[in-house]
Amino acid sequence: MAHFHSPDQNIEAHIQGKISGQVAVGNYNVQIGSIHGGVVNLVSPEQQPCPRPRPSPVFLRPRPFPKLLDRESEVGAATAALQSATPVEFYGQDGLGKTTLQRYLSYQPSLASFPDGVVYLSVRHQPLADLLQSLFDAFYESDVPFKPTDTQIRHDLQGKRALILLDDVGLTRDEVETLMDAAPGCAFLLASRQRHLWGEGRTMALRGLPPDNAMALLERELGRPLTPEERPAAQALCTALDGNPLRILQAAAMVREEGRSLTEVSRRIQAPSPADTLTAEILKGLPESKRQVLAALAALNGAPLHVDHLAALTGIANITPTLEALQSRNLVQAHSPRYSLTGTLGDDLRHQWDLNQWAERAMAHFTAWAEENRSPPDRLLAETDVILQVLGWGVNAGRWAEVLRLARAAEGALALGRRWGAWGQTLQWALQAARAQQDRAAEAWVLHQLGTRTLCLSRTEEARTFLSQALHIREAIDDRAGAAVTRHNLNLLPGVPPPPPRKPPGPKAGFSPAIRLILLAGALLSVGLLAAIAIRVIALPTLLPTATPTPPRASTAMPAPTGIPTPTGKPTLTARPTLTATAMPARTPAFTTSLPDLIITNVWNKKRRVICYQIRNIGARTAPKGHSVLLLVDGKKQVKDFIRVEMPPEGQFDRCFDYGWHCTPPEDVIKVCADYKNDVTESIETNNCQEKIWKCAPIPTATPTSKVLFDFVAGANLAQWSSKAGTLPFPGQDTDEQGFVLWRHNALLENGSRFGQVLETHPQWVDYGYIEGIYKQTEEFTIEEGDRFVARVGFLKGAKAGDVTFSLYFSSSDVCFYGEEFPPLVGSLSDRYDGRIQKWEIPLGELAGQQGCFALRVNAGKTSTQDWAVWAEAQIERP
Repeated sequence: MAHFHSPDQNIEAHIQGKISGQVAVGNYNVQIGSIHGGVVNLVSPEQQPCPRPRPSPVFLRPRPFPKLLDRESEVGAATAALQSATPVEFYGQDGLGKTTLQRYLSYQPSLASFPDGVVYLSVRHQPLADLLQSLFDAFYESDVPFKPTDTQIRHDLQGKRALILLDDVGLTRDEVETLMDAAPGCAFLLASRQRHLWGEGRTMALRGLPPDNAMALLERELGRPLTPEERPAAQALCTALDGNPLRILQAAAMVREEGRSLTEVSRRIQAPSPADTLTAEILKGLPESKRQVLAALAALNGAPLHVDHLAALTGIANITPTLEALQSRNLVQAHSPRYSLTGTLGDDLRHQWDLNQWAERAMAHFTAWAEENRSPPDRLLAETDVILQVLGWGVNAGRWAEVLRLARAAEGALALGRRWGAWGQTLQWALQAARAQQDRAAEAWVLHQLGTRTLCLSRTEEARTFLSQALHIREAIDDRAGAAVTRHNLNLLPGVPPPPPRKPPGPKAGFSPAIRLILLAGALLSVGLLAAIAIRVIALPTLLPTATPTPPRASTAMPAPTGIPTPTGKPTLTARPTLTATAMPARTPAFTTSLPDLIITNVWNKKRRVICYQIRNIGARTAPKGHSVLLLVDGKKQVKDFIRVEMPPEGQFDRCFDYGWHCTPPEDVIKVCADYKNDVTESIETNNCQEKIWKCAPIPTATPTSKVLFDFVAGANLAQWSSKAGTLPFPGQDTDEQGFVLWRHNALLENGSRFGQVLETHPQWVDYGYIEGIYKQTEEFTIEEGDRFVARVGFLKGAKAGDVTFSLYFSSSDVCFYGEEFPPLVGSLSDRYDGRIQKWEIPLGELAGQQGCFALRVNAGKTSTQDWAVWAEAQIERP
C-alpha cells in the first residue's frame, strides 16, 4: 500500500473550516471543505490511485417482472438486436410499460451471454458526466475517492462487453451517442419518453395493449374474471384509455378500492379526454392527507423522495399507511425507502394544482436539513436528485438567498461524491444567485469553486478565467486568506508567474502625525495577527498522495483578471453594467463622524407576492455591506432582506424581492423601512419608511380561460440548443462567442419593464449567426383547433444595435427535425431595438391533429454584437 504525505508546507494559503475530504482527479488532488473553497495540489504519476476491476460478471439488475402481457414482438426484436450488440430503444408516454420491459429482458437467458454482466441505471435528471461516472463505478473500484478523467473512462470501458439498461433517458441525441461511444463493446437498451436513436439501432414506439391483453390485465388487477354483463363496459374502458396499462390499473383500483361498478367507471371517463377525466375522478375521491402526499411529490418534478422527508413536508407523522394506500391505487411507486408518482400524474398535477407552496416548503426544509447534514457527505449525496430539483425551482422563482444557502450546503457533497456534472450545475446556479444578491464575497467563492473544478478537469482556459475573476474580487474586498487560496490554485496553471509579495498599506499622505501613528499601529497589529494565524496550508491527515508542486514557469505578464479576453477579429458583446464585476467603492476613513442615513424613496409591487423598493443613502458616509430592509405587515416587524452592496453618499438602489406576502382582502397596509445597522426601532422612529396600501383581490381558484399546454421559457433547460458552431449548453455563459442561451431574472427590458424571468437567446457571434432550441417535450400532446402560440419578444435594456428575426418551427414526431434540411416554418417576426416589446400570436389550426416537436430560433442580421434577444413569454395555449 502506498504511503501518502502532506501537501507542500511552503504554499501560502490558509485553510479555515473543517476539511470534509478529498478526491484524486487526474494529476491533481482537491481538498473540499474550506470556507475559502477547494485547495488543489499536484500528484505525481506513481502516487495516483489505481482503480481495479470488479469481479466479472457484474450484475446490477432491477427486480424481475415475470408476468408480462403481450409485447412478444418487442421482446423478440430487442433480444435479436441486443445479441448482436445493436442498441435498442423503447420510447413512448410514461405508463406504457417501458421499465417493465427492461426488467423482463434483463433476466432473459438468451441475454446472459455478456461476459461482463448486466447493469441497470436510472438516468432521471443525471447529467452525462455523472452517468459516465456511474458506469465506470459499476465496473471499477478504488480504495480512495477517485474521479477518472474522460480519457480514463473511455480507455477503461473500451474492452467491456455488458448489457447496459438505461431507464428514463432524458439526454440529448448527441449525449446518448457519446455515452455509447465510451463503451463500444456493450449493448445498450434505452427507455425514454422521446426517441434518441436515429440512423442506427432498433427503435420501437410502445403503444397500448391489444384489446384481449388489456382485458386480461383488468381481470388480473380486479382479482376475478369479468362477468358477461361487465365485458362491454370493460371493453369500452380499455378502448377509451388506448390500452394504456397504467391507466387500466388505476381504473381497476377505483372499482376495487371505492366499490364503484365497472360500468359506472367506464361511463364517467367517456369524455373528449378520457385520461384527464380518469385523473380528475381519482383525485376527487381522495382525502386531504393523500392529496398532500401527491402534491409534495409532484412539486419535486419526479424526483423520488425519502419517506422521512415526505413526513416532514406533509406533517403526517405515521405516513406509511397513506403511502401504502396510494400504492394500491397505482398513484405512487416505491423505490424503497423513497417514493415517486407513477406515469404522467406529476405532469397532470403541475398543470392542475398550484404547487408553489409545496416547493417553498421543500426549499425551506432541504436548506435547513442540508446545512445540518453536510458531513459525512453520504446522506446529502443520496438526496442529489431532490436537491437539484429544489434548486432549479428556486432559480426559476428568483429565490436567490435560499438558492445560495442550499447550494453552499450541498456542493461539497457533490464534489466528494464525484457527481461533478451536478456540482457544476449547482455552482452555476449559485453564481446566478450571488450576482443577483450582489454578494461579492459569495460570487468570489463560487468563481473559485468553478475554477477549481475546471482546473482538475484540465480545462485550462476556463479555469484561468474563473480563478482570475475570483482573485480580482477577493483582492478588491480585501479577503487576504481567500485570495491566497485562489492564488495557490491559479499558480498550478501553466504560464502563471508567482505573485509579488504583498506589503501592508502605509499611512496616507495629508494625515496628522497623531492619525499616522494610529494607522501605523493598526497596520503593525494586522501584520502581527496575520503572522500569528500563519497563512499556510494546514497539513491534512493524508488520504491521497500529493507531490510537491513544480514551480510554475516564468511568464512576462499575468492574464488580466477582469474578464475573458476578447477573441481577435470577432464581434464582441457590449459590456453590460449588471454583468461586469467592478471594484467596491473605497470606504470613508474611520474618523468621519457623519453616519450613513438610508431612506426608502419608493415602494411598489410588480405582481402578487413581489414587492419592489427604492433605497437611497442621504448621509455623508458610505453605507457598508449588509444593511437591511424591514417589511412591516399589520404592525409585525420582520427583517426580510439584507442588501449585500456598499452604497456611497447619494447612492441609490432598486430591488424586487419575493417576500411570500399574501394580500388579505379587502386591503393590506405594507410598510417598508431601511437601516444600515438593522435597528428596527430606530428606522421606524426616524421615519425612514414608506407606506403602501394595496387593494386585494382573492386569489383565483377557478380554471383559467386558457390552458397553457407548454411553456417554452420555463422548459428551456429541457430543449436541445445549438448554433452553427454545434451543440450549446444550458445555461450558457454570456461570454460564449458560439452563442448562448440562459434565463435572466428580474430582467430590465428595452421598454423599461421588468420581468421575473425571461429567456435570452443570443445568436453565434458571427455575421448572420443563429441560435436554435428543439423542444421534443411538445410531442406529448396533440394539437387541436383553437390552439395558439403566444409570445412577447424584444431585447434587454441597452442593446441599441439589436436586430434579429424570431422564428417558430414545427416538425412531426416521426422526424423531429433530424434529417430535415429546411424544417417547416410556422411563423417569424423581425424585430429591432425600438423601445417596444412585441406581442406575437400564431394560430395553430393548420397543425390540428398532429404531434411533434417545436423549435425556437433567433437569426442575427449583418452583425450580432448587441443581439440580446429575449423571449419574455412563449407558450402554447388552448382556450
